[in-house]
Parts: sequence; C-alpha cells; structure tokens
Amino acid sequence: MGPNDAKIIIYGYAKLQTPEWRLQRLIPYRYTPSLVLAALSVGLFSIAASLNLWLLLRFRTWYFSTVLVGTLMEVIGYAFRLLSSQQDPYSIPWFVVQVRMKLPG
Repeated sequence: MGPNDAKIIIYGYAKLQTPEWRLQRLIPYRYTPSLVLAALSVGLFSIAASLNLWLLLRFRTWYFSTVLVGTLMEVIGYAFRLLSSQQDPYSIPWFVVQVRMKLPG
C-alpha cells in the first residue's frame, strides 16, 4: 500500500486477497504484467522504430514520421509496463503513462 497505489478500479475489476492482512485491494490489472512479454515488446518496437527511422532518412519520406512517433510511443508505454512488472504493478502513475502512450488521443 504505497502512496501511489490504486485505491479505485482503473482497468477492469479484480480484488487481491492478501493472506497476511486479510485485506482486499483493488488492482489496476487482472494480472501482473509479464517481464518477458514487456521486454520482447520493447525490443521489437525499438527495432521497428530504428528501421523506420533509417528508411525515413534514406528515402526522405517525411510523411511517414507519424509512424516513427507512434512506434516510439509504444516503446515508452511498454518500457513503463516493464518497470511496473518489476517494481510496483499497482502504481497509478506508471499505469496511466503506459495506457496513455498506447491509446490514441
């Protein structure tokens, strides 16, 4: 129960029963984010962003810069998911950053 932990339902609905305290906590995920999948996503989107940047500069297709921005936002979103899987999966700021980076608008 840190200062930034979820006290409301953010995403989905789940309750975590802790046997030590017999408390129910509302959690932002229905699961704990996977380290392996988050790292794989960061790696693959980083490769896609770097290839897109190389093609953008080589062929001077500046109108594809929006794709580069989108892939960089995906990298940031999955990087925060990777951090939240390792440190505090119930932290609201990390959850909000990763959701905002992956949703349009």
